[in-house]
Amino acid sequence: MADKILLTSFDTWLPHQKSNSSDDLLNEISINYTDPQLTFLRRLPVDVQIASCRVIAKINKLQPSCLICCGMAQRRPKLTIESNATWGNHVFKTSVDLSQLTAGSDGIEISHDAGKFVCEGLYYSVLNYISELHLNTHCIFIHIPILTERNFAGIVADFQLIIYRMSCLKKITYSMLPLLPILPIVQATPTPGPQFVLQPQEVRPLPGQLDRVPVFNSNSPELVQTEGILLSTFPPTGKGVRAAHLNFPLQGRFDLFAHHVAKAASSEDLRTLYLGVILHNPSTQQVSVDVLQAASYLSQPEAPFTELPPLVDNLFGEVFAGPGSRVMNDVLRGQRQANWPAQLVIPQGQSQLLLNLPIVVERHGEVVVNPVVAPGAVGCIRVAN
Repeated sequence: MADKILLTSFDTWLPHQKSNSSDDLLNEISINYTDPQLTFLRRLPVDVQIASCRVIAKINKLQPSCLICCGMAQRRPKLTIESNATWGNHVFKTSVDLSQLTAGSDGIEISHDAGKFVCEGLYYSVLNYISELHLNTHCIFIHIPILTERNFAGIVADFQLIIYRMSCLKKITYSMLPLLPILPIVQATPTPGPQFVLQPQEVRPLPGQLDRVPVFNSNSPELVQTEGILLSTFPPTGKGVRAAHLNFPLQGRFDLFAHHVAKAASSEDLRTLYLGVILHNPSTQQVSVDVLQAASYLSQPEAPFTELPPLVDNLFGEVFAGPGSRVMNDVLRGQRQANWPAQLVIPQGQSQLLLNLPIVVERHGEVVVNPVVAPGAVGCIRVAN
């Protein structure tokens, strides 16, 4: 093996993880595959910018002919080699013929989705750097499954096969060039991609912290097509489906958030669904419910989903990305829409309807308009005896 090969792995990123399978594999290779041309850059932090900087710095120092980046894929049963990396609308593909690289091995698969996580971010950064500087370096990214006693030996053998075949890429290329002296070599101009500008800076914790205000959060399932109970804090006694009720009485200040989507099953299905919130007083005395701030919007036509720039001035609450965004614009400004009551008085043992909002599917001619709409309802509510 005349050329240098750089191999990288990631560190863990969750508290319960004892190790990263990509680093476990490189540790085994470093012990039992003692080739002087192999260089290891292990336990990269799970951060795109930091990991990319370290790998690119190592490329500049080592100038490897091949780079094999590795990351853990807990849900994949085999070694998977990524064919490309994307960032927005930009795509970079590996220069390696993966069909030849994986030929004859049932334990290696080719993937066309690098996962949209730090692994893909690193892969994209490296391929972009190689392209911009016209480096004579082959790069691949391999996702490593969780290693077990059953699959360990096979994965190690398949990975060693990949290393060997990667080491032969340059030799094959160089041996072919003298045989083709009359053919022009055309190098395509790479498609320019986004530039990465790294600016080290201090990260400081925010002075605030989570409060102890309970939040009634109704969002699962998000898509609703039939009637039923979405979320309930009522006591289960006497209820038809006891498991649907959490038996969690709300007292004092609490928040309420509901976000659901209704989708017409067909152009003939024009039913109107309603999102209702019922308040029940199980106590033996009257209670008052003060609605401090409240708002509700439909995605069509009041608050359509739209993509916004990363930073937008919104001094007057007129910028929003969807119904939830517009609702929070109002609530954070202390507003309560006119259709919301300022207070509800509920006698002992009685119930009252706080809201009953329609999710409308309209029909114009033969076209169903607004088949998917999402109401957002947020209330900052206080219960007082």
